Amino acid sequence: DGFVMGEGAAALVLEDAEAAVARGAEILGYVLGCGEKGDGFHRTRSSPDGAPIIAAIRASLDDAGVAAEAVDTVNAHGT
Repeated sequence: DGFVMGEGAAALVLEDAEAAVARGAEILGYVLGCGEKGDGFHRTRSSPDGAPIIAAIRASLDDAGVAAEAVDTVNAHGT
C-alpha cells in the first residue's frame, strides 16, 4: 500500500563490568535482566493490546528482581 520496507542494522556490544572498570571506562548502564516474547500480530505492526511487550517487560523485571517503580526508561520499539 505504498510503503517500502527498508533495511537497517545495529550492533550492541556488552562488556563485563569488571573489565570496563579495570580499563577506566565510564559505565553507562547495566543489563540486570532479560525477557523476550514473540508478537506475530503483523510483520510491521505490534499487537494492538500490547500483550507481548507487556509480557516481555514483566519477564525482564522478574529476571532482574526489580520492581517496575525502579525503572527510569523503557525503549520498547520492536517493529
